[in-house]
Amino acid sequence: MTDTPGIRKLAPADTAALEQVRAWGLEGEQAVPRLLDALGTASWVVRREVVAELGKLGRTAATAMCEAIERDRKSERRLAALVDALVASDADVDDLVIALTRSSNVAVVCDALQVIGRRRMAAAVPQVVELTAHADDNVAVAGIEALGQLGGERALDCLLGVVVSPSFFRSFPAIDVLSRLGDTRAVEPLVGLLQDPLRGAEAARALGRLGDETATSPLAHLLASPQAATSRVAAVALAEIHDRSVRRYGTEAAFERALAPHARQEELETRLERALSGADEAEQRAIGILLGFFSSGTSIDSLRPLLDQEPAVAQAAAASLARLARLGQTQVFELLGSAASEQRALLIPQLAGSSAAVPALVQCLSDPDPHVRLLSCDALARTGDPSCVDALFALLGDADIALTQAATGALQALGTKRVEELALQGAADASKSRRHASLRILGHLGPERSLPVLLDAARQEDERAREIALLGLATLGGERATEALLAASNHTSPRTRAAAVRGLGHLEHAPQAAQRLREATTDADAWVRYYACQALGNAGDASVAETLLRLAEDPAGQVRVAAVDALAKLRTPAALEALGRAALHADLEVRRAALAGIGFTKSRAFLPLLLTASQSPDTATRLVSVSALATIGDAEALERVCDVAHTDAEPSVKNAAIELLGETANPQATVALIALLASASCRSRAVQALSRHAEARAPHLAAALEDASAELAEALVTVLTSLPQSSAEPLLLAALKLANEPARRAAVRALCFAFDSEQSAHALARAAAHDPDPEVRRIAAARSS
Repeated sequence: MTDTPGIRKLAPADTAALEQVRAWGLEGEQAVPRLLDALGTASWVVRREVVAELGKLGRTAATAMCEAIERDRKSERRLAALVDALVASDADVDDLVIALTRSSNVAVVCDALQVIGRRRMAAAVPQVVELTAHADDNVAVAGIEALGQLGGERALDCLLGVVVSPSFFRSFPAIDVLSRLGDTRAVEPLVGLLQDPLRGAEAARALGRLGDETATSPLAHLLASPQAATSRVAAVALAEIHDRSVRRYGTEAAFERALAPHARQEELETRLERALSGADEAEQRAIGILLGFFSSGTSIDSLRPLLDQEPAVAQAAAASLARLARLGQTQVFELLGSAASEQRALLIPQLAGSSAAVPALVQCLSDPDPHVRLLSCDALARTGDPSCVDALFALLGDADIALTQAATGALQALGTKRVEELALQGAADASKSRRHASLRILGHLGPERSLPVLLDAARQEDERAREIALLGLATLGGERATEALLAASNHTSPRTRAAAVRGLGHLEHAPQAAQRLREATTDADAWVRYYACQALGNAGDASVAETLLRLAEDPAGQVRVAAVDALAKLRTPAALEALGRAALHADLEVRRAALAGIGFTKSRAFLPLLLTASQSPDTATRLVSVSALATIGDAEALERVCDVAHTDAEPSVKNAAIELLGETANPQATVALIALLASASCRSRAVQALSRHAEARAPHLAAALEDASAELAEALVTVLTSLPQSSAEPLLLAALKLANEPARRAAVRALCFAFDSEQSAHALARAAAHDPDPEVRRIAAARSS
């Protein structure tokens, strides 16, 4: 037997014991006594196998295990194994385990409660609720933990009572259990505990985990505590609410709205700054987030050192500094100008697009760190500010190729007359790198006065310059450009011919170009043939079908792929027949190209082939076929995409299917995406997908709220809040009138914090006074409290 890396080889005794245990399992119920005896073995591997075998032996084994739990309690190891085996039992053991809860031995009762919780034994809820009031604290705590695993209305009601119990030993675990249940009805009793010297900190942590914006006000008051430790606990809780609110609504606006009325800014800012001393990483991150909501130079001074801390802390500080910059704190730009490279790398992406940041970003172009210079190029491109053109142009020809490319891209994005002038000058520069970049800019912008420059470059000995110039000439078009491309397509250099043929493919209404492209399909160089196929397919000239059919069997793989792709664009009967054959080709790349091409045709005739391909063992093939099915878009095709989104074992395929469903407003896709919201692993992607075409999906989203669970209602409302307020608000106001309580709770929270209008304010006032659900009334009242 060979060792597997990371796995310990079994001792011979363990191997023999495992074989014996499995043999006993085959004997059935008569082996139960021997298996029970074997639970006392010191080997965890053997003990685990015994547990598994006992779990398969039904009620007879379960009865014996319950008797053993009550009568033989000498070995803790054996008792733990018995509990595991009962949890794993495939029999209906509810009555047996519930009977154990009536034992006079509190340890037996605790073991029974553990089994009840782990098996999610709903039938036992009444007994568990009763046991939370047991005279023994251990039993009560075990009952509280079990209720946390069981969940449900009765469990929640019991826990809400226990959490305010005067008994610390019962109240404290109930705080944690309530936070894990995630029901916001726990907010009010938890808020009531914030000033308790023993339970206040844990209550604050629980409020953070619940993530309810209505807890922002009391936590902000706690933040102002004279005790730095208390301020840190409150800060972490508020940061968790901030994070949950951003996930829920996509922006910080709701959290800011919840925080603003209660934020005594100067006092809280002072407390936060003081709390930084001695704070751990999570606390530093939380304080970094909160300081962004206080607009002052003091906050900036406190945030700057956080840029040098752990990544999570530094990212939070950078985001807050950017927020303060948007609020008009120009000191942030001064900080960027004087910051170290590592700090700049954090700040620049946050400030990208800000015209006020341009002078500081230009300073960053000379930073010693190439990554900072690259980030600065991207950020300046997004500002649209032409004042940085000269500074960017100075980077062309830099030894760092990536930096030259970034500066080139930024200049192309800015595209001003000054960029053209500098590029025309740079095209004659002695530096080859600067010359190439300048030609690329001219080719991208396509000014008429660049024609002589590009024509000259197309005739140079510099092969790379020829390639760039030829592609630029294709952008310019015209008779002289066409002539140059045709001439270059016969050049002795394969790279030059490939560039020329590629350029010819971009020309319109040029018969000479079309003829030359047909001739290029027989070129000795594979890449020339590749670009010829690509161009002929884009032209949609059915007369080249036979040529493309021949090239579909070309010895070069990239040519075969390009030919198959081109055939899909012709859509002639012969081309479509060849496409079907290519979809079964032995070469996977050709097969995938054909499947993608079939998607382009949107022909339902290929549906059986695509359905089969969508079940291929090859992940990439499934990805392509699912994409093709989505483009066909009829009911049967979409049904398969929906099925893949729900069931495919490969996350990349599953996620791709979800995204594809998001690209269509088809009601069938909407219904499938709404169903995916029930899955915790898919919920986030499904929300993003539903947020596309949300306006068209709105009727289905609103209808789904009528019977939605709490988790589903929150997700649906998250999607609705992505709509413009004029569209979302009426739907949420309508949801506030539904009979479904979870829908009303999700809707009232969004109306309270995500929107700010007179109509919402009136609706919230009515809900606070008249809604039959106390939780809806509590949330609605938070608007005016």
